Amino acid sequence: MKFTAISSHTSPVTLIKLNHDGDLLFSASNDKNVAMYYSISGEKIGTFRCMAAVKGIDISQDSKYLISCTAIGHYELWNIEGGKKVGICSTGRRGKYI
Repeated sequence: MKFTAISSHTSPVTLIKLNHDGDLLFSASNDKNVAMYYSISGEKIGTFRCMAAVKGIDISQDSKYLISCTAIGHYELWNIEGGKKVGICSTGRRGKYI
């Protein structure tokens, strides 16, 4: 087994998650970013810039969408392939998890 170190965040990582196929790895951080990597090589392939520190993430079953939950209560929906934000919902309450 080969271990690969990945380092792209400037603040503590709050969560690491694989998609359902296991080929993509996502890391969420207090630096307001969710980074996306190929899980086998560790190569970074994208960054989703959120509105605040990211406290929770989840990936749709088909790996088309990512949802992020921030510390200020914003839930942001992202298109994974294009990296574009497609929706946002604000609860006005501190987000903790999805």
